[in-house]
Amino acid sequence: SHSLPSQHIHTQAFTGNVPHDFCGLIASDCSLQTSQLSTFDTNTTLVTITLRAHEGNPEAIHIPGALEEGIEKLTRRQAVVTAEYYFVIPSTQKSITLSYYNTVQHRFIPTTILTDYQNKPVAAQVELNPKANHFDQLKKYGSIALVFFFIIMFLWQRDRLYLILLILILAVTILIYQPHNTLCIQEGSSLYILPTPNSRSSTTITEKLKTPSLGEHGKYFKINYRHGTIGWIRHEDLCKN
Repeated sequence: SHSLPSQHIHTQAFTGNVPHDFCGLIASDCSLQTSQLSTFDTNTTLVTITLRAHEGNPEAIHIPGALEEGIEKLTRRQAVVTAEYYFVIPSTQKSITLSYYNTVQHRFIPTTILTDYQNKPVAAQVELNPKANHFDQLKKYGSIALVFFFIIMFLWQRDRLYLILLILILAVTILIYQPHNTLCIQEGSSLYILPTPNSRSSTTITEKLKTPSLGEHGKYFKINYRHGTIGWIRHEDLCKN
């Protein structure tokens, strides 16, 4: 083994006023790749953002005022780091601004994220959202229309080609309309706000429960619990039999 000589590392504190919306991120460059919204319950909104930074420290991100937060999928490739960051805020909050410190420009750079559902469509990149979007509804209605069209054409033309196409469209329609997988959850299981190991539990399942799965992320399943409370159940909390 080799011992390296000791070195003194000089540090310098920020000069000037630190903005109240500073999120703790320090990087030579940072960009917001995506942002998605998801209703957690009647009073809170779950926001997911994807960050891409150069020479950054996303592990230190903390948004003042966040009721719950967590970071996932953090990857580093040389000087480039990407991460998904989740945080929960009151649903009455229509936007949030966070600033990071740019080490090249030596200043704080703010970014504003809209959290108003009326101004921004809800998305679910990592299956945090349980609803179907307009494109899914369009596929369903289109499939139904095609089924009726090929039934009419087969009855009119008596052509086997229309029958084959009808069977194919019916198979696709059944696949689209198939229900979500049903989960069996053990009594006493914790319902977590985020699908992360450090997430806080929002409530406890009081009795053995069977409910549809609204999404899956890693070893967590999303469910809609009673009174509209949406959260995540760990894989090990599913019924054994």
